[in-house]
Amino acid sequence: EHPLSVTLAEAATGCERTVDVDLTRACDQCAGKGYPPDKPPEPCPDCGGTGTKGGAFPLKRSCSRCDGLGTVRRYTCRACAGEGQRKVSERLKVTVPAGVDTGTRLRLKGKGEAGREGGPPGDLYVVVQVKTDGRFERDGADLRTTLKVGLRQVLLGGKLEVPLPDGVAVMNVPAGTQGGQVFRIKGKGMPRLQGDKPGDVLVTVQLRVPKGLSDDARRLVERLAESIPDL
Repeated sequence: EHPLSVTLAEAATGCERTVDVDLTRACDQCAGKGYPPDKPPEPCPDCGGTGTKGGAFPLKRSCSRCDGLGTVRRYTCRACAGEGQRKVSERLKVTVPAGVDTGTRLRLKGKGEAGREGGPPGDLYVVVQVKTDGRFERDGADLRTTLKVGLRQVLLGGKLEVPLPDGVAVMNVPAGTQGGQVFRIKGKGMPRLQGDKPGDVLVTVQLRVPKGLSDDARRLVERLAESIPDL
């Protein structure tokens, strides 16, 4: 496994990223065998190539000299010291699909550690970590955000710009909107990996109250309050 951090915007739209990894790869001098191609292992002289020693079952046991392989090496590959593998650094391209979340595992087939004795390599799993975006709280495919609006806007209504991971949306704030009221912008949340409809953006309206009113402003508010008892 290898970690990969992406922003919320990258998680929303998908992206191409690269990761630098140190992995074992089959030695190119011996094709992962651990011995020179022209000097293969020979039958074990202790077990005659059977890999076992002793009488009939259950007295038979694995040959200690060849560890039950039936062959022994007289020569080892100098490039890898007989390991059949070498450590290499690689830069791999990762396609991050839209809709990933923290913990999503992306499989890079055949890009893992080298197999033993020249066997096929394993897979590399890139584990995604989506960075925190202070504008949003993620709830599955939905995004929650809180926006402060002024008294005039909630009284008279108007347009409000709502941030999205990769842009902005314009939302109508109706006259008489209450503090704490939640509006839903459908389909502007995060995509879903399964291909279903994307999530929504849930906007909580928070009233912005000015501080330090001037004397003139205070008198105007008092006059307004006479006309609007619930102000």
